[in-house]
Amino acid sequence: MLSALLLIACGEENKNTNECESAEITVESAEDTERATEEADESSPETPHETVIPEVTEAFTEQENVWTEPDYPEIITTSGGVVIVGKVVRDSLGWTLSLDSPLHIVLQDNENEREFTQLTKIGMPESSVDGIDKSVYLGATVTVEGVLSYNGYDGVNLSVYSIRMGRNTKMSHNDPDVKKPERIAPDGETVIIPEKMKTVIEDGKYKYNPYKLSNEALTELGGGFAAFYVDFIDAYINYEGACECPDIEYAKILSTVLFFEGAVFEADGIYDFITDYDPYEKRINIRYKKSREEHDALIEDMFEKMDGFLSGIDPEAGEKDRAKSAYHALCPAVKYDYDALERLDMNNPYYAFTQNRGVCITFANAYLQLLTQVEVANSQVSGLMVNGEAHAWSFVTIDGLNYYCDPTFETSRGEGRGFVFFGMNVQKRTKDGTGTRGVNIGRYYPKMSDLVEFAPESLQ
Repeated sequence: MLSALLLIACGEENKNTNECESAEITVESAEDTERATEEADESSPETPHETVIPEVTEAFTEQENVWTEPDYPEIITTSGGVVIVGKVVRDSLGWTLSLDSPLHIVLQDNENEREFTQLTKIGMPESSVDGIDKSVYLGATVTVEGVLSYNGYDGVNLSVYSIRMGRNTKMSHNDPDVKKPERIAPDGETVIIPEKMKTVIEDGKYKYNPYKLSNEALTELGGGFAAFYVDFIDAYINYEGACECPDIEYAKILSTVLFFEGAVFEADGIYDFITDYDPYEKRINIRYKKSREEHDALIEDMFEKMDGFLSGIDPEAGEKDRAKSAYHALCPAVKYDYDALERLDMNNPYYAFTQNRGVCITFANAYLQLLTQVEVANSQVSGLMVNGEAHAWSFVTIDGLNYYCDPTFETSRGEGRGFVFFGMNVQKRTKDGTGTRGVNIGRYYPKMSDLVEFAPESLQ
């Protein structure tokens, strides 16, 4: 998932209409991006359904059901690219792919060749590092595409590009053509923001808009996805059983977008690409955990709580003050949930808004969703702390300058009522050892932080 991170800072707001809403967002070409880098089951809508994800036994293909797969060797010789079948587990070392049968891997790295025999498990990065929520697949057999690398000790790590539920290949094998998903938005596209996606202000206060997407999403995913997303959220709120989906790439990335930006869907929505996307009818089936009456009550509760978080933010204030008000709307209201960290659940921003608890990725993205509602450009950051643990925090653009904010750290001091971890430049962020290794910025197509220019001074 690599591409340039293009965040568009919005100007000062008018009373009821933000200039950024009427602005056209233009997607840079791949050549421009390279130059910049070089320089730096459809169901009855009245019936509740629990999540049931069947085991996939056949390889998926968009055009036809029959696929004759080549015979793969028992020994995998690769320069990195692989397709691996295994079960997602969580142990003391983090996320692991437990292999269904031992693998013999020959890893070719430049002039070196390392051989690993009888491998029974392969390590995977934390979800906050690669943006792929592995908790969804915990305990399930999956097919993973990605790139292997030597872990520096006695095994290999797998950088995950995509995860598909079930066994979608006869056996694990090398794939030299495996690559990270490309940016969906066409080069040079001018994105016109859909009417339903514009900021809502009533009686001088922000009102929660469930259709709203970040400028990052609009830039990276494009106008076609934006129009589809409005239709999907409409269908979900109205408890419909399906939604048209004109592009398979929209279906593939939808669950990721819903996690990062569509907290309302977590109320009772179920979506899985393998189970719920119909490539022949080009539609997405939407399943629900609750009845229609329960669904409506959850949606109403979500709207009320979001309006409460937004109520103290002045639409006529500048970007800095709007960002600070959103920060203080969230930080004092939430508490770190250590049980959720152990259970590997409730990490969606929805739980910060409705239950006032979560973990770092919950708070980082809850803050970002508030910033999106009040027209402050933003994105997610992930990296390693000094103790080697993965951590997620927030990236904001205020008056054209880029900063870090860490709502999780803020909640641990003074009941979250300070600005110790708000508006940090790189030097302040790294002072305590946080954000010094493996730092990536971006929800959908992350890139290394050293390719992004930050403000010379922290905000006061």
